[in-house]
Parts: sequence; structure tokens; C-alpha cells
Amino acid sequence: DGDSAITSYTATSSPGDITGILSQAGSGDIIVTGLTNGTAYTFTVTATNAIGTSVASAASSSITPRAAQVSDLYGGGVVFYIFQSGDTGDFAGQTHGLIAATVDQSSGIRWYNGSNVATGATGTAVGTGSTNTDAIIAAQGATETSYAAGLARAYTGGEYIDWYLPSK
Repeated sequence: DGDSAITSYTATSSPGDITGILSQAGSGDIIVTGLTNGTAYTFTVTATNAIGTSVASAASSSITPRAAQVSDLYGGGVVFYIFQSGDTGDFAGQTHGLIAATVDQSSGIRWYNGSNVATGATGTAVGTGSTNTDAIIAAQGATETSYAAGLARAYTGGEYIDWYLPSK
């Protein structure tokens, strides 16, 4: 190693030579994107420092990625819907969906912020929950945790910061 600290690690797939990089000296996760669901892959890892790049490690055990499915834990929540072609939020060739928080925040919470007014939150299609949540907050006042839409928007659990109520 020439007494030089490691600056990064690179994981490389076989087949495909698809790579992911961890830019730090210590341990951590390397995320390799662009893999094909249903294809078996092995990975090797190299370490890099100021002197150069190491020889590759022995190949890992084989893994086969699969598309996210309903009930999978993902991003600090649980997948409850996978977008279908034509759904708001669907991107052709990519898997996207909706995730529910795993923490129940609704005990004792009300649907309005003290005054029951029309909000214009009328979206019923899959994927319109965020727009509905925004409309409720606009009509009910600043995001607070005393009513459902404000509580959902203020939630900071998991890996996301854009939680919202589901659509009708």
C-alpha cells in the first residue's frame, strides 16, 4: 500500500463491468445502479490510494436483483403500490411506487386544523396524494402536527422528506 491511506473502493459487476464507488477510507455500502432484474451477477472490489489501484478481490457470491414488490421494506417505509403505465409518477422503463411510513402517527389526530373548511383536495387518481396534501395545508395553515396533512408533511422518518397523505 506504500503507507498511503485508501481513498476509495470500487465494486465491479460481472457480467457488464458496471461499477459503483465508495469515496471514503472506512467501510460502507457501495451502490451499483443499472443492473438488470433477473440477471445473476458477481462482484469484485478494488481499493484505490495515492499510489494506485489494488488487484481485484475474489468474486462475491452470485446475486440476482429483482424489481421492488408490494410489501418490500424500502426507504424507511413499506412499498404498498407499484406504479402502472399511465399512473401519475410512472416513468417508462423504471420501477417507481408509493411507500407507507411504518410508524403509526394517527392515534388521536384529526383531519382538520381546528376549522372545517373546503380545501380543494379532490384528486382521486393514484399519485395525487401529494397535491391533495399541499391543498389541505394551504387551506388549513402552516404545516403542523395537530392534523393529518400537516403531520404527514412534517414526518421525517425513513429516507424521505416528502411524505404525504394517500389520494382518495
